[in-house]
Parts: sequence; structure tokens; C-alpha cells
Amino acid sequence: SRAAAERAARTQCDRSAKRAGACVVRSAFDRSCGALATGNYGEWGTATAATAGAAGKEAPGQCDSHLPTEPCKVVVSICSPR
Repeated sequence: SRAAAERAARTQCDRSAKRAGACVVRSAFDRSCGALATGNYGEWGTATAATAGAAGKEAPGQCDSHLPTEPCKVVVSICSPR
């Protein structure tokens, strides 16, 4: 279920951050792909698309629109099972 997937994602993220409650779900997708891009000053952007490549091209643009500094970079892209 979506709720179970979000709990698992937050748990894994909190473990990586070494701090409970540090992570928030910012995007969800089903039978498609998503990407997360971040910048140097905490800005971020997400995108979903049919392919990881397409999502990875859109996410930096979303991130760059928040704060015009160094170009944002994709930090993760993943696809759910079709």
C-alpha cells in the first residue's frame, strides 16, 4: 500500500540521516519513475515521469527554480514496478 511504502521510505531515510523524524515524503508515484534533485543551499525538486531519464531531466529544473545558485543535481532516481 502507499502508506506502507511511505513508512518504509521514511524509516530508511531516517536511518541514513541518523535522526528519527528527519525525513518527509515529498513525492509519490505508482507504475512510473521519480527523481529528486538537490542544490548547495538546501533547495530541492522532484519530478515523476514514465522513465527515470525523463524524471531525472525534469527534477533539476524544479530545483533550480527555487534558488538561482549552482545548478541542482539529481541525487536519486528510481522506478516502481510496472
